[in-house]
Amino acid sequence: MRVSRRHVDGQRPDTPRDPSDLDACREAALRLLDAAPRSSGALRERLLGKGYLPDVVDDVIERLTRVRLIDDEAYAQSAVRYCAARLMGRRGAVTELTRKGVDRVL
Repeated sequence: MRVSRRHVDGQRPDTPRDPSDLDACREAALRLLDAAPRSSGALRERLLGKGYLPDVVDDVIERLTRVRLIDDEAYAQSAVRYCAARLMGRRGAVTELTRKGVDRVL
């Protein structure tokens, strides 16, 4: 069971003080990407879950995609190779990609 840590002010440590702070959102995104590769969909979910505004999250993801720190196509190819190595089949691969936030078009 995971215990939620709270600051003195009652907020979780990863909750932004200002949900519209573009720089803080970008820093949070970079920390998440440093920990593990992610699709833009998965990164979007995590940043929204932290409390950032949807417009701010979309701006950050667009910028990170432009500078090629996020590449959904490369991420999807890597995930498919992972699924193939585990003999998951087509359905398993599609399920895994969906779970990881990869757009179904890819």
